[in-house]
Amino acid sequence: MKLQLIGTGSITAPQTSASSLIDDHILIDCGTGVIKELMKQKINIFDIDTILITHLHADHFFDLPYIILLRSFNQITNNLKIYGPKNLKKKVNALFEIGYADLDDVEKLFFAGNTSIVEFDNLEKEINGHLITSILVEHGETKPSYGYIIEKDGKKIGFSGDSCYCQAIDHLVDSCDVSVLECSFPYNSKEHMGPEIIEKLALKGKIIVTHMSLYTRKELKKRNIDNVIIGKDSDIFHI
Repeated sequence: MKLQLIGTGSITAPQTSASSLIDDHILIDCGTGVIKELMKQKINIFDIDTILITHLHADHFFDLPYIILLRSFNQITNNLKIYGPKNLKKKVNALFEIGYADLDDVEKLFFAGNTSIVEFDNLEKEINGHLITSILVEHGETKPSYGYIIEKDGKKIGFSGDSCYCQAIDHLVDSCDVSVLECSFPYNSKEHMGPEIIEKLALKGKIIVTHMSLYTRKELKKRNIDNVIIGKDSDIFHI
C-alpha cells in the first residue's frame, strides 16, 4: 500500500491538520486545510472515493464541505462515501448553514456530486480490495472516537486518530505492520499521547508519528527513538 501523509500537525502547529491518504483514494480525516494541502501535493481530489472520519473535532472534519462543493460544481460521477460517527451528517449540514447560508438545498450538492455520508457504530467493509475496520479509541469525553485498520495483500496499516494510550492502541501496534499514531501532548493525558508513550510502543512495532505540536515534534527528534518515523507533510511510504 501507498501511504501519503497529507498533514501531520495538531491545532497548535504550523503543519496541516493530521490526515493520511491510502493508495490515492482512501482519505483518513479531512480537517482544516486538508483540501488545499491535497491540491498542493498534486493529488486529484476527485479520485478519492472513501473518506474515514475518526471523530467530530474541527481539525478532523471541517474541510468536508469543500470537497462536497467541489464535486458538485464539477458534477463528478464516481461515488464518494464519507464514513464517520453518529451525527456527522448533522454537523456537516451545520457547517453549510453557517458558511454557505445562501445555498437553498444542501442535499442537491450531495446528489450532484454523487457524495453520501454513512454513519456507523462499527465498521468492517471491503472497498476496492482494502479491508477497513474501525476500532474504538479513548479521546477524553469525545465519544465515540475511532481508529482504523486498513488491510490489503496481507499488510496492515493502523491509524489511531486522536487517542490517549489505551488497550486499542496496544492492539493497533501489535497487529499492524505500521501504526500511524498521534502525539499531541508533552505527557500522556486522557485525550492524547506523549513522547514517552510513543517510545514504549516502539518496542513492539513500527510507528509513524503524526498530529504533533511543535514541542512533541522537537522532543521526538531529541529522543531519536528506534522504530519511530517523525512524519512530515507530503511524506510517502510503501507498506
